[in-house]
Parts: sequence; structure tokens; C-alpha cells
Amino acid sequence: MRKFMAALPLMALFALGAAGQKVEKTVSFREEVEPLLKADCTGCHSGEAKQGGFSVEGAALFGGGSKFLKRVIVPGKPAQSALIGYLRGKHQPQMPIGMPPLKEAQIQTIERWIAQGARVDAAKQGWPYTAPVNPAAPRVKNPVMRDEWVANPIDSFVLAKLEAKKLFPSPPADKTTLLRRVYLDLVGLPPTPQEAEAFLADTAPGPYEKLVDRLLADPRYGERWGRHWLDLVRYAETHGFEADNIRSRAWRYRDYVIRSFNTDKPYDKFLAEQLAGDLLSPKDSDALIATGFARLGSWDELSRDPAGRWQDYLNDATDTVGSVMLGMTVGCARCHDHKYDQITARDYYRLQGFFANTRWSEERLTGEVDSPELMQRRRELQEELKEKRVQQEAERAEKGDAEEPKRKRKKEGVDAEIDALNRELSPIDTIAETVTDKNNNPITHKVLVRGSLTTPGDIVKPGFIASLSGGKEVDVATGKARLELARWVGSPQNPLTARVIANRLWQHHFGQGIVATPSDFGRNGSKPTHTELLDWLATTLIQKGWSLKKLHKVILTSATYRQSVGANPVAAKLDPANTLLWRQRRQRLEGESIRDSILAVSGQLNLQMSGPSIYPRVSGEVLATGSTHKWGSSPEDQQRRRTVYVFQRRSLSLPMTEVFDGPDMVNTCPKRQSTTIAPQALAMFNGEFGWEQARHFAERVAKEAGSDSAAQITLAYRLALVRKPTPTQLAQATAFLAKKAELHRDEKKASPQQAALADFCHVLFNTNEFLYAD
Repeated sequence: MRKFMAALPLMALFALGAAGQKVEKTVSFREEVEPLLKADCTGCHSGEAKQGGFSVEGAALFGGGSKFLKRVIVPGKPAQSALIGYLRGKHQPQMPIGMPPLKEAQIQTIERWIAQGARVDAAKQGWPYTAPVNPAAPRVKNPVMRDEWVANPIDSFVLAKLEAKKLFPSPPADKTTLLRRVYLDLVGLPPTPQEAEAFLADTAPGPYEKLVDRLLADPRYGERWGRHWLDLVRYAETHGFEADNIRSRAWRYRDYVIRSFNTDKPYDKFLAEQLAGDLLSPKDSDALIATGFARLGSWDELSRDPAGRWQDYLNDATDTVGSVMLGMTVGCARCHDHKYDQITARDYYRLQGFFANTRWSEERLTGEVDSPELMQRRRELQEELKEKRVQQEAERAEKGDAEEPKRKRKKEGVDAEIDALNRELSPIDTIAETVTDKNNNPITHKVLVRGSLTTPGDIVKPGFIASLSGGKEVDVATGKARLELARWVGSPQNPLTARVIANRLWQHHFGQGIVATPSDFGRNGSKPTHTELLDWLATTLIQKGWSLKKLHKVILTSATYRQSVGANPVAAKLDPANTLLWRQRRQRLEGESIRDSILAVSGQLNLQMSGPSIYPRVSGEVLATGSTHKWGSSPEDQQRRRTVYVFQRRSLSLPMTEVFDGPDMVNTCPKRQSTTIAPQALAMFNGEFGWEQARHFAERVAKEAGSDSAAQITLAYRLALVRKPTPTQLAQATAFLAKKAELHRDEKKASPQQAALADFCHVLFNTNEFLYAD
């Protein structure tokens, strides 16, 4: 009893502290202190180049010291810790040198951590470092919304978030708007009036679901969605840099991507072929072509530093795998441990080790890998070459100069003809740009301190990023290391692969991903707006055999996707960025879809698929802006093919795609910008392409609608905007045609009425409604 009474004051004091005082929160080194030190100190105090003998990499060094001070950190005593003295400027020079001092709140965080004992907690393996687990869809509270609005689990996840903020989703888009949206979304082209009529008149159950199935089976789907992938992998057909010479067989990779999307190749296999197709299926032409992924980056042909150039290639391949497939900025760990994410320099060079044994090669493909038309043209060229070579030998024998050195022989006559045939045959020969392994020996690679070849560090084996492998370093000793990389990247246990591609699909359907930084799922990236929904999408993708088309359908048939873009003042005030998805986003078309839609509406689009790239007409002024003036010419009908088949020169982009925020083809492009600038209006309204296609558009309208102005206007609206004009618009357009026809008569034009119709068609091309998808 006496002991209990003696303890009462202590208990009372504890109770008072618990009730009246805020218990100090334990400072996490990993979450709060380490990011500060990495952000501002690693430039001078990391790796082999640690200045003053002090490094912020590795918590064990904190209890030691530096070259000048015995105790940089004294656990429990921040006032005696030299680190605090340098950060506050009590010791000179104040740290960090050459940068603004840390904020007072940041220094206080470090002080509290030291005062609490400077303990280093274990790195947390939370999101996104742990594999997604299929979450149950939340139960929606509103029974009416649950029964009438929720079409699939996506809607339950979205509606639960909206209900928490007392918001409601927008009404569904009307059938015409939804029709145009899903066409532009899946195939990048508007529906024809006949396709629109068929959909609007379909009263059988599930017309929209049938439409989605049909568009996913349409070959144009691969052209549309293959372009998204080409953005990511920095696809181009030239090497870049000053010379920017042509890679004449790069188009085979582009066609491989389109074929893969159209056949709905499982996404894990799609990645595996690009990482290790030569090891996975060495006799499969597509698998060999796919390995060209690793050599799509820029290549400095004029470099006088072969070792440095090869290291640039290895860096590019490593960075691209990290950002495109894993959604992580692994390149930040090239010179030192990642300042923010759980990726060390060792991780980086272990990942790079998978490519250390590769070599570039040109592989001959087997089987019928090309279209019948292309194969026929190849046979014709080969026969012509045989004939010309026989003629060449006969002429040399007759002239007696067969042994004359080639450098002295002027290429003319049959020699020039043979050269021309070879130049045409080379790009369409059955050869692909690939990578293969030099040998099957176990691979070792070196960490490059500060990312420099001049400071090699520890030897490492190829291995996976530890934080994505349960926190443990997993080395791969086999010579066929890329095959193990492919299996790891495409494993259902990999925490990021399925999440990243599911987020990319969501981004293109909604204008913004659940993670708004689609190639950065790390600390510096945006936080997911619907974490459980993203995990549900990722696990659903895996459960459906990594089928992208099946995941497309789940997204497209959700009520969330089918919302209108209409405004809601209350929701707009509470959630102006629409992160809760209370409406659909209006999206500006990319330059490719704008050009393709113009060609489709004018009736000029050539839907021929695959094969070597084409060269639309480009003005001399545009050609003069490039570092090189190498731009070919194509027959008129070839120039009207889809933009995905336009030649991709790094130093010169097609004006239509460039002005509408096309990718730069040097860096991976996870998300196109959507700017509004004056050159876009100039390109659309003043450009030669727009005027030419407007004339073709008018000719099509006059041919199909006859001479009646009202019929012409109505058809033009239906072709360009997938709807009929309102009565007001019909009256305005009628008056416009009459006035323009009168002006053209004054100008003595041969067909003033047709010229006026072309002007009207040109106006439709320039409307926001044509350039945006609602």
C-alpha cells in the first residue's frame, strides 16, 4: 500500500503529461532526415569523393566523424554535434556550400532526431515497393447511385471518394459525344456518318459494348496505341547529334509494336521480347525485331570516345527500362544513391549489368515478315539487280577494267543503276536492327563513382533493384542475364510493372493518370489519387493474362469514363483539378490525330499499313531549320498515309506534329504537353496542308450531297464533327456560303460556289470542336 501511495505522484504527473502536453513524435531518419541530407549534401559528401572524409551515404558513418572533427553527430546532444554547427553557420564554411541554407524547420527536424538518439530506422517497404494486392471494391452508401450508376468496380472506387466529399458524378455523355470520344480514343479517327448512324440506330442490348469490341479489333487501334508506346521508348529513325544519319531499318520496330498491340500480345511477353527476345525465342522474327528497343536512343556517330559513347548507350538503356517499364527515375542513381527513392548507385549499375554483355547486330529474319506488296517489291528489285549485275560484268569484261580500283571508277551507267537499286532494296530487305549477347560467360560490371568512366568502383553482378525485390540484393550469375531481367520485370510479384502500364492506359483515357507523373512513382512524383483503384486495375490486368485490350474494355465500359465534360460549380470549387473524377476531361487531339482526322474527313486518307516510312511534302523553309536537309519524297498516295508512318528524323519533325506538342524523339516522353500557342492557329489556318485538304473536303461534300447548300452544310458537319448543325449554325453557315461565293465571283474565280464551300470546310477544320474530344 505504501509503495502504491508513493507511486501516485508519478502516475499523476504522467497523466498530466498525457492529458495536458503533446508527446513529442519520434523523428524518422528514413522519412524525414535522410531526404534532407541527400537533397543538399550528397553533392560533396557521398561516395569516394566525400569531402572532409564525411559522407551522408550510410548511417554508420554518422556515429564516426570527419577528417577535421571527431564527432559530426553526437547522439542525444545536438548542441555538441558539429553537423548542426555547420548547418547554422557557427562553424565555417556554412553548409551546404554554394546553396541556400536549410530552413529553420528543417534544421530543427535534424536536431530533434539527434536529441532522440540519432537512431536509424529500417527503410519502409510501403507503396509502391510492395506488390499490389487485389482490394475489394468499397461499398457505396447511396443505394440509388449504387444500383443505377455503378457499372463495374471502377465506379465503386470513384464514387466512394466522391461521396466522402459529398459530390456526385456528372451525367453521362450523349451517344454522339461518346461515339466520337471512343473512336478518337481507340483508333485516333472520327467515325464516318455511316458508322455514326449504325450506332445511333442500334436498339439491341449493349450497343456501346459491341462498339468497344469492334474498335479494339480494328487494325487502326494498333496504329493509335502503338504511337503512345513509341513516345515512351524515344523511337526515331535517325541517330541524332550533328550527323543525324538514317537508320534505314528502324521502321521494323515500329511495325512490331503496332502488330503487338493489334494481336493483344500479353504485356509481360511484350516487355520480355524487347528485353531478351533473342534469348527467349531466337528463331522468332518479331522477338528479334523487339530487341531493337535497347538501341533506339541517340548515337553520336562522330564521337572520338568509343568507350564513352558505349557507356552513354548503357546509361540510356538502363534509364529507359527504369522509367518506361518500372516507372522509376533510376537515372538519378547513376552518380550517387538516389536522393529521394530507395535506389542505390549499386542498384543502378547492377541493373545496367544486364546490358553490359550486349552487342549490336543485324539479323536476317525468317518467314513472311512483311506485307505481300512489300515482298513483291523486294522480289522485283532482287531480279532487277541480278540482271544489272550480269550487264555490269559483261561491260567490264568488254572494257577490260574489271580490276580497276573502285575509288577510281566513276559511278555512272549500269553502276549508278545498281547503286540506286541497292539503296531502295536495303531498307526493305529482311534484316532487323537487334541486340544480342557477346557470349554466355557470367557478367560483371563496375560501379562508376560519380558516374564517370575515369573513376571505376566496386565490381557488381547484374541484379534487380533491391527495394523492388523485398529489400534484398538479388544477383544473377548466368550469362543469359537479360532473360532473367525480362522474367523479373514481367513477374506478377514485381510491384511496379502492372501498376505503371495500368496507369498509362488510364492516363490516355482520362487525360491524366491516377499517378499524374506516369514515369515517376517515387517520392518526387505525384501521389496517386486513387491508390486502391490503381492496385485493382493492376491486379485485374494480371488476372486477365496481361491483356491490355481486356483492361481497355473494363475502363471504357465504366460509368466513370462515360461521364460528360459538363461543368459543376460546386464540384469545381471543391476539386478544381478534377482529381476525384467527377467529370470526364476534355482532351486536345495530338498532332498525329489532327492530321489523320483531316485526311479522313477529306476522303484522302490512305489506310495502307506497315513498311518503310513515308515523306509528306515539307516546305523549303522548314527544311532549312534542321541541322540536316535530308528529307525524301514519296508518291502522292503514300504521302496520305497515317502519321505514325511518317519518317521520324530527330533533327526535323513534321510541322503538324511539332507545333501540336509532339515528342522530341531524344528523350522518353511519358506525357504529351497540351499548349495553346499562336503557331498552332497559323499552321491550321495558313498552312498549305489545311487549305489543300479543305478543297478535297469540299469536293467530297459536293459529290455526296449535291448542290443544295443546306445538304452540303449538314454533311460537312456530320463528317467533321459527327453531328448535324443546329438551326442557328445552319443559318449562319448558309449566309457564310452566300457571302463568300459573292466575294469569289468578284475575284473572277472559275467556281465561286465551290471555293466558298472549301472556305467553309476550312473553317470546320479550325474549330475547337474538331481539335478537341469531349
